[in-house]
Amino acid sequence: GTAGAGRVYKLTNTGTVTVATTAMTFGLISTTQQKAQAATTLSGAGAVPITGPTCNFTSTGAGNALTVADGLYAGQKVTVVHIVKGSSGTGVITQTTGAKLTAGITTITLSTLYASITLEWDGSVWNPAINAGCTIA
Repeated sequence: GTAGAGRVYKLTNTGTVTVATTAMTFGLISTTQQKAQAATTLSGAGAVPITGPTCNFTSTGAGNALTVADGLYAGQKVTVVHIVKGSSGTGVITQTTGAKLTAGITTITLSTLYASITLEWDGSVWNPAINAGCTIA
């Protein structure tokens, strides 16, 4: 067909081009990446959900240990935002709690209200992409 208003071209891994009129997709997109991505939540210590782009974290005390599983695909990003600060509340992502962090980083601490960290999975480790108020050591 001819490119024009309302036409979307989707390239598949087989080299086929599909023409649609409702959604736009470029490149090779897995079904995991296409899922609706709503914010997730975590209260206190535990595993940061990586099924959505943002995890709204509520600290419930000092040093809540946060774990981050391996990413689902290279380039995946997840942002942890400290949205509610409990009594002396902090969240700490460390190598020892299961997060595979890039070399040279042992901890990422979210101690202030609205501090956030965006992590990007490169296929092997999580790399800090955007830091807004967290302490990285």
